[in-house]
Amino acid sequence: MTKKLLVKFLPSLIKPDDPTGKCVVMTDVLRASTSIVQATAAGAKAIYPTAEIDDAIKLAGQLGPETLIGGERGGKIVPGFNCGNSPREYIADTVADKNLVLCTSNGTYTLDFCKGADRILIGAFVNLTAICSELAKHENCLVACAGTNRMITGEDVLFAGAVTEHLLRQNTQIEINDGARIALSYWKDTQSKTESGTTTLAKIFATECLGGVNLIKLGYDADVEFCSQIDVSRIVPVLDQKNWSIGRCN
Repeated sequence: MTKKLLVKFLPSLIKPDDPTGKCVVMTDVLRASTSIVQATAAGAKAIYPTAEIDDAIKLAGQLGPETLIGGERGGKIVPGFNCGNSPREYIADTVADKNLVLCTSNGTYTLDFCKGADRILIGAFVNLTAICSELAKHENCLVACAGTNRMITGEDVLFAGAVTEHLLRQNTQIEINDGARIALSYWKDTQSKTESGTTTLAKIFATECLGGVNLIKLGYDADVEFCSQIDVSRIVPVLDQKNWSIGRCN
């Protein structure tokens, strides 16, 4: 059987049957996916993604007083929440052994479009190789890019291109869609620039990518830098669709 990889640049481009029979990776590099990887690594008991603020507040109340609420709107922490959407906030001292309800503008919203998949993983540059190792176990894969404010954003496309390159390196017979081809081309062009030393991935995020440009305007330069790190984690968060909670992949 020929291995297949689909890349969809926005959740609105994911058809209802696209996730069926596939291992899906949701990516929102700046910043939800990176924050989820960090919170999982820091020992969060479980992460409960929600798309709406009211749902997050209600769920946190049901889970009990030790539950944290994290998330953002317009890149800024939601008033009354414990944390925003900066991966640098999700450290062991804050989240270890606690439930976390997470509500973000793009990433947690996108997870709803991934329902029905065989597996739903959370991927970013910080856990790139670990994600690709999991995808290698499946014949049919889908990278679901969250975008920014319902628009395509470069950092997610670059991640999809990096995933495509990894999988093609392992299996040259893999069948990819146009989205994967476009993402791969953008990633290879970016690699040539970073490897020559003319720029860095963080600078490309900050100057070429919608999500990165927005974060720089808000003063989150350190988050952009943090999210540009590659392979600093072996953690693969996985979404349990029955409980709609994220935990660590075994």
